[in-house]
Amino acid sequence: MTFHPLLSLAVLSIVYVIPDIYCVAKAQAPMTNRLYYINVHSKFIRELVRDISKRFDELSDREITEVLSAQGQVVSGLKYILTVRTRPKHSNGPATERCILTIWDRRWWRSRVLLNMECVLIGGVQNIHKFTGKWIPVKINRLVRNAAAFGMSVINRRCQCYYLRLISKINNVEKKDVSGLVYRIEATVTETFCHNTIANLGKNFLQCHRNPRGTSEDCEMTVESKPWKSPPFKFIEHNCR
Repeated sequence: MTFHPLLSLAVLSIVYVIPDIYCVAKAQAPMTNRLYYINVHSKFIRELVRDISKRFDELSDREITEVLSAQGQVVSGLKYILTVRTRPKHSNGPATERCILTIWDRRWWRSRVLLNMECVLIGGVQNIHKFTGKWIPVKINRLVRNAAAFGMSVINRRCQCYYLRLISKINNVEKKDVSGLVYRIEATVTETFCHNTIANLGKNFLQCHRNPRGTSEDCEMTVESKPWKSPPFKFIEHNCR
């Protein structure tokens, strides 16, 4: 059997070109769990700063004036660490704080969570704002609702109740950062017509109708969230009254 000269040349070209393409792609792709630097003047960082300034309540009274450094890390999504300078909103003065923001980004869910924020006065060492150990009010989002649903399923499993109970309303949410996020969720819990069985855990009011004659009570649950781990939630405690 003979080979056509042009066919042989094409095969050799593929053999030599593919390793080069692979090496370039490997060099450009960030490695999982390793921090990599991002150009602070890039379009992506500018858009990220605009988005988090509107999205997070913790930045509602601050204005980011400069991004000093930006790093990324692949952790079940992307984690960004930004070092920025800020000043009070609408002050038009010089920057007064230097802050480190840790943001967890899941683009496929269009979700961004501010995991941690630490600020110091420029020229000083005073800690102005630090999440760790301090409860911070937060808005109800997808992550909060998932944490509440997980907590409710644990409460139902531990309860010797005959009927399944579901959250009818989330009344208040606070969080703090302790090597992850810890949520303290206050919710109104309502009895349904469904039996409290393993098969019914995870169902909602569309599948298990509310019992108008059933009992309702207010519960406070504490749930730890580490979305980059599996399972992402850990139940800590609850109190119903």
